[in-house]
Amino acid sequence: MHGGTAVPCFWEGAKENDLPVLGLANARTNSIFVSPWGAVYTGGSYFNRQKSVPCRWLGAERTDLSYGAGGTVLSLFVSPQGWAYAAGFSLTGAEARQIPCYWAGSAQFDLPGGEGGAALSIFVFEGTVYIAGYYKSNSRFVPCYWRGTARTDLPCGAGGGEATAIFVSKDSVFVAGSDGGVPCFWKGDAETILPGHGQATSIFVSGEAVYTAGQSDGQACDWANATRTALAVDGSESAVAYSVLVRDGTVYTAGVYSKGGGDVLCLWTDSARTDLTDPTQELKISSVFLR
Repeated sequence: MHGGTAVPCFWEGAKENDLPVLGLANARTNSIFVSPWGAVYTGGSYFNRQKSVPCRWLGAERTDLSYGAGGTVLSLFVSPQGWAYAAGFSLTGAEARQIPCYWAGSAQFDLPGGEGGAALSIFVFEGTVYIAGYYKSNSRFVPCYWRGTARTDLPCGAGGGEATAIFVSKDSVFVAGSDGGVPCFWKGDAETILPGHGQATSIFVSGEAVYTAGQSDGQACDWANATRTALAVDGSESAVAYSVLVRDGTVYTAGVYSKGGGDVLCLWTDSARTDLTDPTQELKISSVFLR
């Protein structure tokens, strides 16, 4: 917040970088991705003439993406070749129906599944685009992933669920999410239920081990396969882990906890926490990228 106005921004470590909005209203970022050569991409939306315009920033340079009655970017991926991909949803028709979609460069691709869905995560493997998300069927959210535009529904209970993150390793598709309010992940269409009540928001595969991170019973945690590790916070009522990465056997998890009315961005190395911001900054953090 600057003078009571929400300003889209990203942090590199503890350094804040505001993004220019040029007087545009209600601009926000929902996702961040750092390319192999260090370029920072952020994605989100802003309002223009009562429409939500999906966009991405490369550093401070904004690129608007195609849309109908509106839309937003929820996830980003940049290939080693420099192609920028985004996933989210667009609004179409006079009734502004919400349709899951992705953008390759500036080209938009609507995803099958009907109204009320969203593409929440995007991953590109050997030139093929994979997207995780959900669609609405008979008032129930169905978790799924798309390979290109071919949809695969994921098994879940009668309460429905969401697929929130996707990772591809050795031609196997791994998806994290929730099933009826319980965190889980899928390898292909085989589901693994994780301990606790909440949601897995990130997934990473190292060798034969599947690492997920998210929220369980109101607190941040990560799981190695199905073994849960609670992540310590400082007197927080609520915390969530947004991203997990494993390097040389060390688990790095990034997330947010609430303290004093604000959000604190932090990094856990295994389970040791380092705070990167303080609650007096009135931050609202929506995505974390580790590299």
